[in-house]
Amino acid sequence: MEYKLSEDVATAEIDELLDHYQIDAADVEQVRAKLIRFCRLGLVENVKDGAEFKVRQNFLYPPGEVKAVTYAEVHGKHKIAMDEHKATAAYTRIYSLMASLSGLPIDAFKDLKSVDISVVECLGAVFIAG
Repeated sequence: MEYKLSEDVATAEIDELLDHYQIDAADVEQVRAKLIRFCRLGLVENVKDGAEFKVRQNFLYPPGEVKAVTYAEVHGKHKIAMDEHKATAAYTRIYSLMASLSGLPIDAFKDLKSVDISVVECLGAVFIAG
């Protein structure tokens, strides 16, 4: 795969995301490393929309018409979306959070595969930690 961003630019982008949510990079070291790679590939980018800090995910393998999704800045209502699922249903909880952040139904995430679902899970880990 061809990188679209340098490691320095991608690192700054992901560190900006972590800083926004006041997350110590050392606490999410593996997730951070994956997100930097995804950012270098053009699959993750920060979006400043006025006062909101959003993140866009560009799909490598779009499951249909949707080629990208933008996740809103996390608010309490988004985290509450996870409450209707058992703590042991880790993936369902992540996908329900991401569905709430994107405005898409949770079923929209069921057809994602490979790197695209990995991006969702890494971003979900950041949003949960934040």
